[in-house]
Amino acid sequence: MAEAIGLAASLIGIIQLAGLTASISYGYISGVKRAPQDLRDLTDELQALSNVIVTLKIHTDENSEIPGSVLHMLEKPLEACARELEELLEKLKMKGIIDRLKWPLREKETAQWVERIERHKTFFMFALNTDQILVSREIKTYVQEESIAQRRWRERDESVRLAEKRKKVLYWLYEDSFDTKHLEVSNLKQKNTGQWFLKAPEFRQWYEAESPSSLLWGYGIPGAGKTFISSAVINYIESEATTENYGLAYIYFDYQEQNQQKPTLVIASLLKQLATQISYLPTEIETLHRRLERQDKRPNIMELYDALLAVSRLFSRVFFVFDALDECHPERQRKELLPLFHHMVKDSDQVHLFLTSRQYPEDIQDSFCDAAKIEISAQDEDVEMYILEKIDENPRARRLVKQGRCRNRIVTELAECAKGM
Repeated sequence: MAEAIGLAASLIGIIQLAGLTASISYGYISGVKRAPQDLRDLTDELQALSNVIVTLKIHTDENSEIPGSVLHMLEKPLEACARELEELLEKLKMKGIIDRLKWPLREKETAQWVERIERHKTFFMFALNTDQILVSREIKTYVQEESIAQRRWRERDESVRLAEKRKKVLYWLYEDSFDTKHLEVSNLKQKNTGQWFLKAPEFRQWYEAESPSSLLWGYGIPGAGKTFISSAVINYIESEATTENYGLAYIYFDYQEQNQQKPTLVIASLLKQLATQISYLPTEIETLHRRLERQDKRPNIMELYDALLAVSRLFSRVFFVFDALDECHPERQRKELLPLFHHMVKDSDQVHLFLTSRQYPEDIQDSFCDAAKIEISAQDEDVEMYILEKIDENPRARRLVKQGRCRNRIVTELAECAKGM
């Protein structure tokens, strides 16, 4: 910016000097009938130089931000031109024009000044033409770059538009958050507990697709830690989902939320969860939304189920985790969900289900009689980790245990009292 201001000032100075010098020449020419030809040539060259400099000034103002301009290298030539114009002007002023009819310079001297001014004019014209060519190239490059930038902006705008559309359609599909309960359980869960379950042969065979059944039922008494096991399974699958292209969705059933966990909403939640793991909006969901939104309708459970199977095919394997199935209403929820769970594993080789519940609801026990099973109970190692954490969290308990030197005894006896809970 400073260079541009300096250049502009130099150009303005030369314009003023050339104009002042030319005006003295015009003054003499207008005062005589037949002015010498060399004086007329000088006046014409001064005017031509002024015109070139004015053009340079306009060109500079219009292209000051364009890189690569040669005009920024004209500082010394402009200074030289200004010095010579000042010298000529000074000569005219020093000798003075006592008589307007007498020109102060000899013919040979005037011709030399014509030559010097013409040389400056030619140099600046050449610089201007060269810069115009360079600027044209810069403009062409700029236009090309601008075209690329505009295309990128259009692509960005389109990406934003598609993201907003995806967000809107998935919200239409299922409004509520699906991970609130899982985050709560994960925060309450003692770190590193549940490892015994993840190493159990029944779980490994199910997870690695070596079990004859794609459905694994984990059962246990109240307080056995089934929900924490579900959380451990979800976290374990999540840790491998991205690299293995696994899909994962889950539901934590709660008897207090039976109205929010109707079968249709359960399938809608599963579908939304899988869709959020895909960078684009799956065609099946987009088509379903477009067709039903025009009619102001909601999808029924079979429409959602068909879309769920279609989206499942976009993953190498899909895992569904259902916790506390016994907290579902036997008529309003389980009666429709249990057959649907079996259909999932029959209709798709990619789908694997893990479900937890108490053992004795008859409909659950009957439904999973041929499924792979694993009993869930509080393990001594998990109970001991939990007890140790609680002791370490309480300064008074920590001090008393240390003073009594009974840490191991307390942990062992409390673990024995847990009896699988």
